[in-house]
Amino acid sequence: QGRGDGARGGVPGAAGGGPPVRGTVYAFGSTVTQLYTHTDDMDVAIYLEPPPQDKNEAIKILWAVKRAGGAPFRRVMCISRARVPILSWKGADGQGPLTHNFDLSCQTDGVINSHWIRRYVEADPVVRPLAILVKHWSKAWRLNDGPAHRLNSYTLTRMVLYFLC
Repeated sequence: QGRGDGARGGVPGAAGGGPPVRGTVYAFGSTVTQLYTHTDDMDVAIYLEPPPQDKNEAIKILWAVKRAGGAPFRRVMCISRARVPILSWKGADGQGPLTHNFDLSCQTDGVINSHWIRRYVEADPVVRPLAILVKHWSKAWRLNDGPAHRLNSYTLTRMVLYFLC
């Protein structure tokens, strides 16, 4: 329960000539929880069969996705030193000033957690505006910065839910 609909497909083998890795891509984070703002990226996770055994294998898979390329993005970076490695696309849609940024991860815990938070957002009309207010406030005070070992939006949202319950 909780993963929702995903897009199925494959990526080239992580070892560079191996068989394709089969997986399903799921959105998670602020896009799913409905707590997105105009500055947020879209977080996606790839659920793989078989799943990566460790962080190094996940990094190899993300590099394979990067090498497969084909998307019209300005920058594609593999951020392998993060606690959870991600492949980050930064780009523009070519239709004006809008930019579309995506982060791909091999860890799917966020998918289930996002659906859990979405249920609270849908159940209580106070949750969304309060969580977004806390998100903006924390960014203004530079408290919301997971890569800098500060709080992230997920943690702040959990704190809001705890406060409301």
